[in-house]
Amino acid sequence: MVKAVGPGVLAGLIYGILLQLMGRAGSAENSKVLMTLGYIFVLPLVMGALTLIFAKPELRRSWAYRIMMPWLTTALSMASAYLWQWEGSICLILGLPIYLTLASVGGILAGIILTSSHDPRIRLSFGLLLVIAPPIMGQAEIRMPLPTEHFNTATSIEIHATRERVWQNIIRVPKITEQQTGFFYRLGFPKPVEATLSAERIGGVRQASFERGLVFVETVHEWQPQRSIGFHIQVDPNATPLETLDEHVTVGGRYFDVLNGRYEIEPLANGQIRLHLSSQHRLSTSFNWYSSMWSKFLMRDIQSSILEVIKLRCETNPKS
Repeated sequence: MVKAVGPGVLAGLIYGILLQLMGRAGSAENSKVLMTLGYIFVLPLVMGALTLIFAKPELRRSWAYRIMMPWLTTALSMASAYLWQWEGSICLILGLPIYLTLASVGGILAGIILTSSHDPRIRLSFGLLLVIAPPIMGQAEIRMPLPTEHFNTATSIEIHATRERVWQNIIRVPKITEQQTGFFYRLGFPKPVEATLSAERIGGVRQASFERGLVFVETVHEWQPQRSIGFHIQVDPNATPLETLDEHVTVGGRYFDVLNGRYEIEPLANGQIRLHLSSQHRLSTSFNWYSSMWSKFLMRDIQSSILEVIKLRCETNPKS
């Protein structure tokens, strides 16, 4: 196996696994290091560097090796996390672009430093600095408050139906049997199942159920019949089964939450309806700039799938 992947790949892989074990050992407070800059951004860089540090000297000079071989280290590390059920497919896919990029950066830096300097003290200092950086940064970060930001996402679709028909299909959603093909559904995010409404007025409670026990409790705060409905969303993460979502993307959890939703019906001059669906969600991570790209993609993906179901029902079921 060593000959197949090389000692550098094994060194980086073992280091990555050990840090994952350290992060998951002990209290829940200690496990927060897994969502720090040290672990998400510096760890893959170190794994990439270790791939070069323990590689054969003649391989370090190859730019292709510096860039590509750390990808193998990263891929094996992520596969191990998946097989041991440390992370689910959603978290791994979200982290893959940044992990591969930074692993290559680590490989390039290590390759340049190791081939340009023959002083063993510089090499030793470089290696030690890399190895201790992620755990030290992680422990420092979990003692600081997480930055919190709110983001808005909006999607729309044109529907050939009356305003009344569209309205009846958004305030309540009977059990969904239609195919839903969103990107995140393929990764395992629960699909919406149905939505009920307790009362057709402000203060009514709209309960949106998803697969595997995920439930959004939506309290209506805006009610304009056949025009718009808005609601505050609450999700109890403790009431959601543990296997429903990865801990790091649990709705209503420490890092991510959906706060509000709103439908608006816009009549068009051609007799069609443009249905708008918007929402607001919260992110609380040390890297909201990166998380927000994926969370907005997620919300648009879910919204588009819901709107497609509503469009299909409105246009194919005149009695709905």
